[in-house]
Amino acid sequence: MITKLLFAHIGFSNIVCVNKVKAVIKPYLATGRRLTKEAKDSGTFIDATAGKQMKSLILLDDGGVVGCALNPKTVMSRFHADAHSDTPPDDPDEKNAMEEKQ
Repeated sequence: MITKLLFAHIGFSNIVCVNKVKAVIKPYLATGRRLTKEAKDSGTFIDATAGKQMKSLILLDDGGVVGCALNPKTVMSRFHADAHSDTPPDDPDEKNAMEEKQ
């Protein structure tokens, strides 16, 4: 059986496959700091913050760790909303950047 891949925006035009996510945690807790350090040392850390403060870590089933500038609650709400939508989601961060330029 073929599984439908579901994707969600995690800010700044970055997208993650929802099917591959194991957990979303806060990065400043001891576990988050340890996982970030281990992922950076092993080369499995992906920085998707666009230079902003990291507010959540997305843990992937293959051992990868994605640093994200959105709160964990926001990330999970995007996963839920995008997973139940038939149309590709808009990136609100991109819209805000365009409005600021005008």
